[in-house]
Amino acid sequence: MKCVTQRVWLAFIVTQVTTLTSHNATVKQWGDDFLGMEFWVAFMRHVPKDIPRQTLTLYITNPASSTTRVNIVSHGLSGSPIQDDYDVSPTTTLTATLKSDLIVQKVGKSTQSVYVQSDAKVQVQAMMDYTGDSSFSSGGFNVLPVTSLGYEYVIATHCDTMFCAIVILAIQNDVGVTVNLRVNTSDPDTIQLKYKGTTYLDGENIQENR
Repeated sequence: MKCVTQRVWLAFIVTQVTTLTSHNATVKQWGDDFLGMEFWVAFMRHVPKDIPRQTLTLYITNPASSTTRVNIVSHGLSGSPIQDDYDVSPTTTLTATLKSDLIVQKVGKSTQSVYVQSDAKVQVQAMMDYTGDSSFSSGGFNVLPVTSLGYEYVIATHCDTMFCAIVILAIQNDVGVTVNLRVNTSDPDTIQLKYKGTTYLDGENIQENR
């Protein structure tokens, strides 16, 4: 299998992360848009840094009638990328636990990410589970395959406490990213977006290149 060596994420923090709350992960097949042979995924912190017992899990479902070889490579950890290979039996789901050090913890650029490649089409779901105080949520999401990715996205966040954040994961080098802000300026308590020491207001753009 061929593995791409490095990718970059950008994190932008506003005031609070809101994620899908789910304490029981249920794997479902969602159609061809979610089936693929290459995936990139990044995990974003949504509880305070000092909170322990955060578990990262990938659920990889093989819908085919034959066994599929799956390769998982973790990037951005100390040392060389960590590679694990699995054989996933027909119509079964592989549960793969990842190192919590892969969680995006800071604002700026990094290479913390996970690359998944398979011999046949699979579905990938990701779960970030907090097993302590129930006041913290667990976040789960479907991972889009590389073939389903695009160039424009609309992101909505709801912020009451702590912070809001987004992670942008480029799947190749030399990618330019523009983030156009639409923030709630009618609320006097709104904290504007801060990125790398600069405060950005409604309608302004953040630009990065990799």
